[in-house]
Amino acid sequence: MSASATVPVWSRRLVVSAVLVCASMSAYAGEVLDRIRDEHSLKVCIWPLRKGLLLRDWRTQSLSGVDFELSQELAKSLGVRVEYIDSTYSSMQDDLEQSRCDIAMFGLTIRPVSPDWPIAYSRPYLYSSVYAVVMKGNRLISTWKDVDQKGVMIGVLDRSIAQSWIREHFKLATTVLVSSPIAREKDLQAGRIDLFLTDQIFGLRVVEVFDWVSVLPPRPDGPKLPFGYAVKANDDQWLQWVNQFIDTVRRDGRLAAAAKRHGLTSMLEE
Repeated sequence: MSASATVPVWSRRLVVSAVLVCASMSAYAGEVLDRIRDEHSLKVCIWPLRKGLLLRDWRTQSLSGVDFELSQELAKSLGVRVEYIDSTYSSMQDDLEQSRCDIAMFGLTIRPVSPDWPIAYSRPYLYSSVYAVVMKGNRLISTWKDVDQKGVMIGVLDRSIAQSWIREHFKLATTVLVSSPIAREKDLQAGRIDLFLTDQIFGLRVVEVFDWVSVLPPRPDGPKLPFGYAVKANDDQWLQWVNQFIDTVRRDGRLAAAAKRHGLTSMLEE
């Protein structure tokens, strides 16, 4: 009897899987992949306030959402454990540059960036319609038709896809560029803008959390905002690994299954 015949099938498969993971990581050696391999850990930046994508239960401290599930799957594809690092839109760039995390996974809207930009975005995995958030009781703006008027100030994230759409379709209103989601809320409360544009996740969540806002549903001709993950720029091997992972979970159904579990099936289509 051969030695291999005495080894259980599941054990042989485990060994083969480990060998394939190690071989794949060696083939894609790069700064981030080298660190992941050496420390046997994937560090994921999260902003756990994105219901459906990544949300922390304040009572149990447990995480849930599409991005939580996919971060677990990404770690499995690498054969390592996963560590979560709390971050924000404002601190994410620095967290990636300083290697406090290897990837940011909390439904980031992909923005056009210059070649010298310090972070890079993955290819899209979800797509969001554009919502508008206004102060509740605003008598001037109750529909999208009310938006394109002289004196109306529209807040939109700088370098976002929605920025060019607003300038193309709203000729009379004034576009106000804001630097972060938190800045949008402050500007709206302070009266510096009359409304701001946001994605589906925030648009539906904000009315649950704040009683002083209302939301205009998407316009049929509105753009789709692509969601992706962010990594440190100039590490092509790591970005390639992430993109291949996105392709794989889309193809094998894991992305669709996670989206269905968290009510985001509509965001699968561009």
